[in-house]
This record gives sequence, structure tokens and C-alpha cells, in this order.
Amino acid sequence: MLAVACGLYAAATSGGIAVVVVVLALALATVAHSLAEVVSEAGAWTLAFDLADPDNAGAYQGVSQTGAALGSMLAPLVVTATAIEHGRAGWVVLAALFLAAGLSTRALVRRHAAG
Repeated sequence: MLAVACGLYAAATSGGIAVVVVVLALALATVAHSLAEVVSEAGAWTLAFDLADPDNAGAYQGVSQTGAALGSMLAPLVVTATAIEHGRAGWVVLAALFLAAGLSTRALVRRHAAG
């Protein structure tokens, strides 16, 4: 969903298109982005609680929160280095990063569930 939002943000930066199309792209991007944030938060809770080893729950929570803090710290740098600095091409790179992160997390969770 975040990759879709990035694609819509990139589409809104295209020059020479009607203002109504830009507004529509941004509105759809906002909806996709918002839904992605909700699903992401639900997924984070699942990863942090449902998949944690009951014997090491505290350590798992520590690693989970450290990862979240690192993500919050690096997010402005990544967005600046991609979308802000490179416009449409940067949005595409950012979309690819979100897609890769989502698909790899999904694969790891499925592997954990199967094992």
C-alpha cells in the first residue's frame, strides 16, 4: 500500500497535467498511505507480541522497539535522499524499498509460521 501511495505521489509530480488530476492523485495517495499505516501498525503488533518466543518476550520486545526507533531515526534521511532530492525517480526508489521490506517481512513471517 505504501508503494502504491509512492506511485501516486510520483504521478502527482508529473508536469503538464490538469490540477484536478493532481488533486485526485494526492487524495488517493493519502487514502493508500493512511491505510498502509494502519495495516503496518497492526502488523507490528503481531510481530512484537504474537510471534515472540514466550520464554524471551522481554528480549524480543527490546529488539522490536530498537528496530522501531532506528526506523524513526533513519526515515527522514531516506525520504530526503529519495523523494525530496530526486522527485519522481526518488518516489519510485522509495516505493521499491517499501515493497522489498514488505515482501521480505511477509516471507520471514510465513517461514516462521511454517517452522
